[in-house]
Formats: sequence, structure tokens, C-alpha cells
Amino acid sequence: VSTQSTGKKDKKAKKDKHGKGEKEDKHGHSKEDKHGHGKKDKHGQDRDESKETKKIRALLDDLELQPDALDHYTNGDEAWNALQEGNKRYADGEILGFLHHLIPAITPKHRRGLLKSQLPFATILTCSDSRVSPEILFDQGIGKIFIIRTAGNVIDDIIIGSIEYGVQHLKTPLLVVMGHQFCGAVSASVACTDEGSLKPYIGCIVKNILPAVAKAKEEKLEDTPPEELLECAVKHNVANVVHDLFDKSSAIQNLVSSGQLKVVGAYYHMDSGNVELIPTKSP
Repeated sequence: VSTQSTGKKDKKAKKDKHGKGEKEDKHGHSKEDKHGHGKKDKHGQDRDESKETKKIRALLDDLELQPDALDHYTNGDEAWNALQEGNKRYADGEILGFLHHLIPAITPKHRRGLLKSQLPFATILTCSDSRVSPEILFDQGIGKIFIIRTAGNVIDDIIIGSIEYGVQHLKTPLLVVMGHQFCGAVSASVACTDEGSLKPYIGCIVKNILPAVAKAKEEKLEDTPPEELLECAVKHNVANVVHDLFDKSSAIQNLVSSGQLKVVGAYYHMDSGNVELIPTKSP
């Protein structure tokens, strides 16, 4: 006896190559496992990826064809321009452009190429704040920038020695001292009313920043919004650090005098992602 087609879906479980049945949803469509396998539409076809996903996948597939990521700049202006261009990619949110520059500098091949030496093109002193990552906000990878980080980007003999290692031994043509928006160390210094109540080690940080706070309060009116006062204090702190580096480090003085080093003060706007150049005075 012949049977008539009812138009109903065959209830038999589909078999994969291992003889196991595919998982289906209540509509009979293939379900994805935790690895994303079985990503099919109701016609059994792969779902279309977004254009952005396709571009990123193509970029990842092309990694082996990327040029050597060991860029090096021989003067401070070139180095600063490279950081500014990287920051623009980051701040603009152009993910593909950002990744296209960053990925070649974080691959295993690139990492292995740095085993015996490093050749960074900039030394950066900035805050330890977890929201301030120079490699990311300047769109740079492994081995490109020599970084020293302290709370409030304050300096002492050890920090100065580390900076001198970057500019003198590694011969980076650029030194950047960078503060940032909503800096906790500077905020604590603005709020400090009694130096004697400070804890010993944190107190050392605050005491280093207090001169910048005093300058900011001299410039601003009493009813200045707290965020504006804080930003002013952060920028004065950067300027003070740059001045102190010139005052205390003959190595930095000599490198700048001979044209081998450019020193830049900067301020990172966390809300926009932009890094602003800060005017600083050297002795």
C-alpha cells in the first residue's frame, strides 16, 4: 500500500559522521553547540556573517603576509606622530584599522623576534591606573614602547634611573610624561587637608603631587567644578614632573641639548580616548 506525504517533518534523528543525532530546536533547526558548530539556518545553509566579522576574519587569515612590525623612528617628531596616529585609531573606534596595526605586533612570530633584544621608539612615564594602558591607547604592540608606571606618574631615583635606561641605553628618541582624566592619586592630593594624617608610603605619593594641586588652586576660583580643578592639577603635575626630570637628570639634559631626545607632556582623556599635548617648560 502506497503512503501519502503528509508534509510533516521526518521525525527520525539526523545522523552526523559519528552516527550521532544532531541537536535541533523546537522548530527542527540545527542548534549550535558551545563551540559554534552547527550554525545553520532553516535551509541548512551557513548563516551570513556580518561584513565586519568577514573583514576581521580575512585580516586574521592574512597575518603571515603582514610586514615586519618592528617599526623604529630615529627622531622624536616621527615617534610622537606615530603615537598620535595610533591614538587616533583607538579614539575613533576604527576597529579594523586598529587591529590591522596592532595584530602583527602581538603575534608569536613577532614575540620570538624580540627574544634577544628590544628596540622601542618611545619611553613613556604614566600612571599605574588600570584604565590607562599605553600599548592599547596608542595602538602599539610588544616591544614598541618602554613603559614606566607609578601612581600619579610621580618620580624618585629609581624611576629616573628607569627612564634613563629607556632614553640612554635603549636610545628612544621620545620621552612622554602622561597624566590622565580622573586620576585617583591626584584626586586624593586635592582632597588632602592634613599631611600629617597620611599613611607613610601613600603619603609619599601625595606629597609629590601637592605642589601641582597648590598651583591649580591658585589658578582656579573657589567655585570651580571639582573635575575641572582635578584636570588642572593633573596637568600641572605632568609639567612639574617634566621640570624635575630636567633638573635631576643630566642624561636627559644632554640628550635634549644634542637633539637626540624629544620630551613631551600629555594628558589622556578617558571619556573620548584622545591624548592631548600639554605645554611644558624645560630649564
